[in-house]
Amino acid sequence: MQHISDSQWEKAMALFIAGGTYKEASEQTGIPQDRLRKKGTKEHWSDQRQNKRTEVTQKVHNLLTEKSAQDAAEVTEAIKMILHQIVEKTARMVPQAEKPSDIRALAGAVRELISAEKELYGVLSAKEQLEVDIALERLELDRQRFNKNGDGVTEVKFIIQTERCEE
Repeated sequence: MQHISDSQWEKAMALFIAGGTYKEASEQTGIPQDRLRKKGTKEHWSDQRQNKRTEVTQKVHNLLTEKSAQDAAEVTEAIKMILHQIVEKTARMVPQAEKPSDIRALAGAVRELISAEKELYGVLSAKEQLEVDIALERLELDRQRFNKNGDGVTEVKFIIQTERCEE
């Protein structure tokens, strides 16, 4: 029977635990398969392989979860910035709204803003929904007044709280 060094056994065990077969470990180390199988069974190499797979799987899962959370945070920040820009642009448009098409554009911007906020923050609270409804009703009343009088809207009072966008 040939003498097998500790480094050969360690290499064979590492190959097997990394996913190789006894045959592959035998070919790479020169240790007969039957001796590898006996030692592997005695020292529970299969259990060690399973533990290693579980450990690697957990590490990969943790890295992916961390990456997903990081990506989500970056996307959230980008959406917040876009929402803030929409609010600023809408606020600049309000004093210039003179035609029904201007008011419709503002109402559309508000709907887009609400939709984006729902996506970002989830369903609006009752208070937030009431604020949005009031703002939309104001726009609708001003639009109706414009159509009824035909003299144009001189001012549309429209307020969007930007605190949520700046958090």
